[in-house]
Amino acid sequence: NLYERILDERNREAFQKNAAKFDRSVGWEKSLQKRRQRTTGRQIQMHRRVLRWVAVVTLVCGVGVAAMLYWEQKTEVGSMVAQNEVVQGGTRAILTLADGKVVDLEKTKGGIVEKQSATNIFNQGGNLVYKDSLVQAVEKAVFNKVTVPRGGEFKLTLSDGTVVHLNSETVLSYPVRFAGDTREVELHGEAYFEVAKDAARPFIVKTSHYNIEVLGTRFEVNTYGDRDEVSATLVEGSVRVGVGSRFVVIKPNQQFTFNTKSGTIEVNEVDAAREVMWKDGILVIDNEAFRDVVWKLERWYGVSIVNETGLVFTQSFSGEFDREDIHMAIESLCTNLNITYMMDKDRIILKR
Repeated sequence: NLYERILDERNREAFQKNAAKFDRSVGWEKSLQKRRQRTTGRQIQMHRRVLRWVAVVTLVCGVGVAAMLYWEQKTEVGSMVAQNEVVQGGTRAILTLADGKVVDLEKTKGGIVEKQSATNIFNQGGNLVYKDSLVQAVEKAVFNKVTVPRGGEFKLTLSDGTVVHLNSETVLSYPVRFAGDTREVELHGEAYFEVAKDAARPFIVKTSHYNIEVLGTRFEVNTYGDRDEVSATLVEGSVRVGVGSRFVVIKPNQQFTFNTKSGTIEVNEVDAAREVMWKDGILVIDNEAFRDVVWKLERWYGVSIVNETGLVFTQSFSGEFDREDIHMAIESLCTNLNITYMMDKDRIILKR
């Protein structure tokens, strides 16, 4: 069992060796400094390969930390995996044009997808790009909508140059070309914005519960509503968040949180770079309850997790997982709970 494995001298040495890699006071700060720089595609791929082999999952039961290696887990946990493998997510999304036409962006990679309002729409392999072919302004905006399904991700470059990273289960409505004195989009789900600077036209993100106004900055908006909370996290610049008649200005490394039930607003200091690692394909779980972990894994990997153990799990978990490796995440979870699992298409069944 897990306790005996930790007592084994070889496993204890492996634990000490790998736990040191994730020391918050030393290695973690160095890692964050690197991530604050613009990460190249090659660096991201290297980071993903490392995460496929090593993950740290913390069980907060008053005492414990368990660090498990992938090749050690695989020998015990994977014995009940069914032949029907889960189809993992990827860069996929649906584009809905102003006339109602629907385009599957996963099947239309490369070249011009459409041309609307003198704007060419290109699908550059996971990045939908809008490029104006005319300089003059438009009088009335024509709207498009991108829908990212569960387990998917996509990137969008708006006509003003603003880049938007869309996470799973997210819908963004936006004009093909911005008209008027503001640049307005509407979001449901989670997105990271790199807003192109335009002092004459504020960029406004509208959600069901609050609006965000900026001129040019980098920030994340999360409206999933897990635990009845929605949030906005600032990486760079300054943003103004409005809830009804209430307004809050947040600074870099601050997170605005609004409780949709109680109506309360909080602003807390956070590590913004870590909060938005999902845009680079890394899911971060930070001292979170089992229920919250399940929500995140289901959305991230596009699966349904069913607990048939009959047990109530009170542990808290921490770790980082690659979007491309669902086995690493599920095996780490099950090993630390001393349970097993089965995979059946888009369902993961937890068992004793």
